[in-house]
This record gives sequence, structure tokens and C-alpha cells, in this order.
Amino acid sequence: MSFDKPKLVAPASAQSVLPREASAAAQFPGVSEPALAILATLATPLYIYCFESERICWSNAAARLFWNADTPDELHKRKVAPQLVANTSRLSLYRDAFRRGETRTESWTFFPNGEALTALCYCRGISIADHPEAMLVELIDKPQSRLQDTELRTIEALRHTPLMISLFDENGKVLLRNPAASKQFAVFDQDVPATVSAFDTMFSDNRDAAMLRNLLDQKGFAEASTKIALAHQPVHHVQVTMVVDAATGQPALLVAQQDITVSVETSQKLAASEDSLDHLLDLNLSPVVVVAAATGHLIRCNHAAEVLLGGEGSLTERGVAVFAQDQDYRSLLATIAMHDFASGQNQLVRQDGSAFWAHLSGTCLRYRDTDAAVFFLADIDQLYRNTHVLEEELVLARQTSEMQRRLMAVASHEFRTPLAMIDSAAQRIEAGLRLGAPDKIKAGTSRIRVVVKRLLALMERTLMNQSEDEARDEGFIRKTDIARLIGDCVRSVREMHPDALITLDLPPLPSLIADRSVIESAISNLLGNAIKYSNGPARIDVCCKLVASGIEITIRDEGIGIPLAEREAVFGEFTRGSNVGNREGTGLGLAIVRTAIETLGGTIELLPHSGKGTAFRVTLPRTIFVL
Repeated sequence: MSFDKPKLVAPASAQSVLPREASAAAQFPGVSEPALAILATLATPLYIYCFESERICWSNAAARLFWNADTPDELHKRKVAPQLVANTSRLSLYRDAFRRGETRTESWTFFPNGEALTALCYCRGISIADHPEAMLVELIDKPQSRLQDTELRTIEALRHTPLMISLFDENGKVLLRNPAASKQFAVFDQDVPATVSAFDTMFSDNRDAAMLRNLLDQKGFAEASTKIALAHQPVHHVQVTMVVDAATGQPALLVAQQDITVSVETSQKLAASEDSLDHLLDLNLSPVVVVAAATGHLIRCNHAAEVLLGGEGSLTERGVAVFAQDQDYRSLLATIAMHDFASGQNQLVRQDGSAFWAHLSGTCLRYRDTDAAVFFLADIDQLYRNTHVLEEELVLARQTSEMQRRLMAVASHEFRTPLAMIDSAAQRIEAGLRLGAPDKIKAGTSRIRVVVKRLLALMERTLMNQSEDEARDEGFIRKTDIARLIGDCVRSVREMHPDALITLDLPPLPSLIADRSVIESAISNLLGNAIKYSNGPARIDVCCKLVASGIEITIRDEGIGIPLAEREAVFGEFTRGSNVGNREGTGLGLAIVRTAIETLGGTIELLPHSGKGTAFRVTLPRTIFVL
């Protein structure tokens, strides 16, 4: 397949060629041939769909590439009529919106090459020659298929399910409805003023809205069967869950509704006329069971229920148990006793012992001189499992994102000191070149090699994303001259900050078996903080000594100090003092130091300190001494 690449001209989208909104009087405004000629030059996919013929009647080159069509004629002959009821309903709502002069910008899923592609589409009503009511579709973002198969199927299930799904913000404003909900509430949404809560207004009795909101505040979930404020006053089973709007991060209400008017009316008829029960059960295509109120065991079911439960005509004779958990059945009975009706999701048991999820709607009655309960069933097992899988994937995605964010923050913090050392050494080399001092050049290059080696070790540890246990791996743990290491750290800081006054009390110390980079990171961070948070040239005292518990390293400075009220939280991640001013920082340094020292089995503490400045004491245990 090939055709000439479209030549880009201004403007860059259909929205800039045509008015953003059509007037309500115009309904489907006409688009002239010159305007179509301009649209044909755009690189974004554009096509026009005719509502009457249910075919694409115009397209530009980018759209034909997207639809995998060699010629306009080939694409325009294709039958693209909606194959699903939900799509038919969605297009009908679009057509009504266009007649009111509105536009729509929503996500659609396409299958041009047998592979699901999602794209955000700008749609508006137009008319062209021979097509008085048509829809211009512009794919305003690049089609992509980044979603997992499970997520794609879940999204499509939500679009095509007869279950009504809506998302409201905390104030009750409609954020989203699936096609089933849009069809049911199309007129309702137009009549509700923008300043009024659509969620609260949805109920015939506003006390139901208050009750649901109260339960949401207590448990984060609420459900009820109630009348809805629509023209025919249907009865809906409503489930409300407090969630977070993925687009804004703000709290939102996820509402799932099912029209149970027929079930309620049928239940009422059953309760009023026991004689007609058997006849109604046999005629009903939905699974229906009658169970003994006292035991929950089956005493009557129709053919659809026998198929669902896996029986062969003898279920009622054997009085089999239907509910997987007896307490679930007792809870339903208690609800019926209070409200004369109950509905909800429960696990039932097939005759082979396998459990499955079903939605039940039922009431109590007398059947064959026995207190009984009748339940209408709907098999929701697969949808329930898909939802559970999606929830687990979303939790995993959040955890992965948080881990990556923290990893990048730590890496950014830890790389700064080695890079600053390299810069300092490079400046010494430049000075040596200007002065003709080979000793300075040699010292600078040697320092760069040492620091680059340290930086590479840090990068390796970061990329491996090791845990504390992995940090003890033999590849990083080796004999370390702790006195020399501390001296190197102090010397590096002196080179980078020659105006700082650093005193070092460093007696002979035993060697350690430890990860050198972990200790180096901790000491460098403490010295770096002492420099950063000093006003003017820093004054730092570093004192090392051998004690009964191990090696103590105390670092004192005369900087700005830490406010007394904030000392307890000083080792927390992303924690910074209120007195740091405009000094740059991430609030990770002391958290990294504590983690590093605790990895070695040591401790770090913030010492009481009179006057200005701070004092930290690091203790490295004798357990890592070289014996």
C-alpha cells in the first residue's frame, strides 16, 4: 500500500479549520468543498461517517493509512456499522448531541488491523453533499495500544455492559458515564443545572442520597435499592464506592446501577400471589431459586437456575445448599426483614463444589406452607474476577511507580558529591596546566580516576536496586581501612571547599570487613551537610575513637542547626528543616546516611548540642572488625 505523503499546511487540525461549536439552529452545519480540500492536506487522520448509510463517506490520506486502505473508494465501500448495542447507543447519543449544536471529545477503540488501538477523538456533526447528517472524526492523539489485554477487555466490558457506570466528583458533578448510563440519564443530565449535585438529585427521595453519603464517610462503600428520579420512576440497585479520579487525583464517587424494576415488581407479585409463583418461575428466562428461609437449602428452581447450578433435575429433591457462606445468606435475610427486599453480590456453590459470584435480588414469601426466600440470579463471576485482577494490577503499578520515583531521587542525591569532586579535580588540572605544575595535574587525574570508580560503583548498586540483604553481597564487601577512608573523605571536602576549616582527630583504627562505598556515602553526606548549612566558611570538627562498642565518628559543625521541634523527624525521607532558606536539597541526605549505617549494623544519632550548629555520632560495630 502506498500513496503520496500529505503536505502539511496551516492550520494543523480540523478544529482550527471549522468553528469549535456549531449553533443549535444549524444542527449539522455544511462544510464546503474548499474546506474539505484544506482538511485533506492535514497529517492528522480525519474521516467523515454518515449516520444514514453507516459508512465512511470522506477521508484524508492519513485516515486511509490508519484504516489500512489503499484508495478512498476501498475505504468508503467498507461497512462500518456498529456491531454492538452499546456502540449503536453511543452513536445515537452523539447524533442527538450534534442536533443540539454540541461536540464530543472521547476515547474510542479501533481494530483496523485486527489489533486494538485506542485514540482520543474529536467528533462534531456536519453535512456534505448527499450526506445531510454526518460526523467528522479527528484522531487528535497518536493511536496507541499500550494497555494490557486484561485492561483493554475490562474497558470494553464497561463500555458494553448493560450495567450503568458513572463517576461523580465530591460535589456530585458528573465526570463520566458509560454508554448504558448515558442512555438512561441523557435527558436528566440536560435538565440538572450546573450548580446542582446530579448525584443527590438522582434519587426520588433525597434521604437516600444522604444515607449513601453517610455510609461512604464511614466505610468508603455503600449500596441501596431505591427509586430513581426519572420519568418512569425505575427502581435501581445502586452501589457507590469512594475512589480517586485518575485524571485529577481528587476524591470521586464511582456509582454502579442496575435497573431491578422488573425484579422488584415480580417479587411483589410473587409475595401477593403464591399460586402464580411456579408459572412465573417457569416462564422466566433468568435463573430463579426458592430456598427455605431456615436453612438456605433449595426447594424450587427454574430450568435456567438448574443449568447455572450444574444440576440434572434432582436439585430440589435433594434440598442442596446454594450459598457458599451461610453468614452471607443470613445477612440477606436480615436485610429483607428490614426493607422487604435485598440485593447484592454473593458466592454460590455449583453441584461440582466450585464457587462462583452472582448478583442476587430477592424477597421473602410463603411457599408450600414454608417460610421461604426467592432470589433472581445473574452470573457475574467473570466480570468480578476481571475487576479483581485489574485492581491488583493497579496496586502493583502504583508500587512500581513509587519505587522508581524513590530510586531516582536517591540516585540523584548520591551522584552529586562524586560529580562535584570530579569538577574540583578538573579545576585543579586546569590550574596545573596554566602554572605548568605537573604534580597538580597528576594529583587531579588520580583523584578523577578514584572518584569515577566510586561513581561507577554507585551506578551499579543503583541499577541493581539492591535490598539491604543484597548490600552484603561478596561483590561489595571487602577489607576496608576505615582510618584511610575517613581521611580521604575529609581531604576531598577540603579540596572542594578550601575556605572551610576542618579539624580531624584520627587515631589508629582497626580495619573493617564492610562495603567501602556505604561508609563513604554516609561520611560524605554528613560533611556535605555541614558545609551546605553553614553561614560563611564552615568550621567542622571530626573526631574518631575506639570504644567498647566499636568505632565512634563524631562530626560537629557551627552551622544553622536544627530547630528543637524538628529534631525527632530529622532522619525521615524528604524532610527538610524550616530554617534552610533557599538552599537547594531533596531532604534525602540523612535518610540515606541512616540506611547506610544500619545496613552495616551500626547506629547514628543526633547529639544534644548547646549553642549553634549540629553534632552527629556514628557508631560502627565491632562485629565488622578484622580480627
